Amino acid sequence: MKSKKALLIICISCILLITGCGDKGEVIDKPIKQLTYSNLTDRASQNELTTALIDANIPKKYVDNFIANVVSFQKTVGKERLTKGGYETIDGLEPTYDEVSMIDSWKLLQPDVQDVNCRLTAFELLQDEIVVKKSYTGESFELFMDADSFENSPQCSINSSDWPDFSALFGSIPTENTKDIQKHLAVLQKSWKEREISFKDNDKISLVSVVFHAAEDKILFIGHCGVLIRKDDEFLFVEKVSFQMPYQVDKFKSKQELNDYLMHKYDVSYNQPSAKPFIIENDQLIEGYRSNPDNPADRTTE
Repeated sequence: MKSKKALLIICISCILLITGCGDKGEVIDKPIKQLTYSNLTDRASQNELTTALIDANIPKKYVDNFIANVVSFQKTVGKERLTKGGYETIDGLEPTYDEVSMIDSWKLLQPDVQDVNCRLTAFELLQDEIVVKKSYTGESFELFMDADSFENSPQCSINSSDWPDFSALFGSIPTENTKDIQKHLAVLQKSWKEREISFKDNDKISLVSVVFHAAEDKILFIGHCGVLIRKDDEFLFVEKVSFQMPYQVDKFKSKQELNDYLMHKYDVSYNQPSAKPFIIENDQLIEGYRSNPDNPADRTTE
């Protein structure tokens, strides 16, 4: 009897060791149901992010420009429905913004230009971490709105000489019509290798991208992206929600929590010919990648 109890204790200990609070890259069982985030409306949260970015070897001039853009955006659209100061935790994974009001406020003060988006924001911060050795001359028609902001927005500080590198990184990639994520990942990696795109070895910061498959056009494209910072025992994800939508910094305990947040937002289609979106960190599938458990397609297969 004692031997059975001892065996049971050992088994339970092993389970706890495997599933307990270990390395922050661990695979967790349940998707997150709450989001901790900030819109950087106060000096303290801005300073915290500034320190984290500089500690990750991002040049101060890039960080200062980012913070200036945050402040400029808030002056233009106001702070209504943004976090009141610091970070807030909400039930659910999507903050509620008054998108119509923000767009109207932006057009009132800056009628001739649009703000920068997620891709331009991420590239401005990470441009020294991304290496593009080959001049890109391929198609980038899907980046026409990015190009408009690049050319006309005072918030965009990317040099004109860097636009080919931006286009190489974010330009669409021809692919086959399959729902196999691994095949699409291999196609993307091969294409980036041909474009001679690589990422510097920096374990403190990385580019996280949501890759979409457009079956009708047979392409892959990065529909959303942000900057992931490893800070002590947590991760900060820096994103621009969209052109006339706020800057947002999210806190996560693991990369899988970030995956769950992004997939909850973007893995929502079903009964479509396209593959599910997938999340990459630099050029690799993010650790802990999995689909959105609330997607009807996944619920019906359980």
